Amino acid sequence: MVFPVLQALEEGYEVQVSADASASWTKYGDDLALHRMEKAGATITTVSQIVSELAIDWTSPNGQKLIAILEYS
Repeated sequence: MVFPVLQALEEGYEVQVSADASASWTKYGDDLALHRMEKAGATITTVSQIVSELAIDWTSPNGQKLIAILEYS
């Protein structure tokens, strides 16, 4: 995932990387990749945080659907 993130950053995109939705062969590899992407300008986050940002209004029908997704994960 490192190279697509670096490419998107280079093209001017704002990039969020979900640290809990990807992995390498070792924790050390994970840590290095996340550090490299963060140092390049990516925001390191989690799936729950990304889903929460999409909610906007937790009382809306879509907000309720997102709650179900968060409860599942």
